[in-house]
Amino acid sequence: MDDIETILNTLIYDGKVEMTVIAAKEGTVGSVDGQMKLYRGVNPVIQPTGLVKTPCGLCPVFDDCQEGGEISPSNCVYMTEWLDF
Repeated sequence: MDDIETILNTLIYDGKVEMTVIAAKEGTVGSVDGQMKLYRGVNPVIQPTGLVKTPCGLCPVFDDCQEGGEISPSNCVYMTEWLDF
């Protein structure tokens, strides 16, 4: 389940999926502590400009990112994709 949530979180950070948390009855399939997460795909009305879509502003591992580290701007797929824009 953690792997699926990681993928969904990546899609959320990419702006392709939205998550909503709703109240759910105890015993409802998929509910945890009386809450259920719902996900849906997002289709942007217009494509954002390059400056609005900077990857670092939305990055879930921004605090761990540093040049020379395991996570760095030089090996970041989001940064590469953004620079190719």
